[in-house]
Amino acid sequence: MFFQNNKKINEKIRMEQFSKEDFMSLEISYEKTVEELGLQQTKRDQIIALYLSILGFVIPSIINLNVPRIAKGLGFFVIYLIGILFCRIVIRYRIYKEVYG
Repeated sequence: MFFQNNKKINEKIRMEQFSKEDFMSLEISYEKTVEELGLQQTKRDQIIALYLSILGFVIPSIINLNVPRIAKGLGFFVIYLIGILFCRIVIRYRIYKEVYG
């Protein structure tokens, strides 16, 4: 079965139809795509790390503030909104990777 599939592939794509320059441009395009996807993953990881560091600094500060409960609640709500924003950004990077990967 493998040899039958291999034969069909060779019939569809004949290497003599492509020049060496075309093959190299495809290889370069592939390398650039993989590089770009790696950068997108790095950016996504940095956004997650940024949000976790914001949580680490801000939540203890809000808890220790001597303000009314409504102000603390508002502070946590702002953190929640920032989290939703970052979540949307991370999802967009993930969609980008799914589409171009």
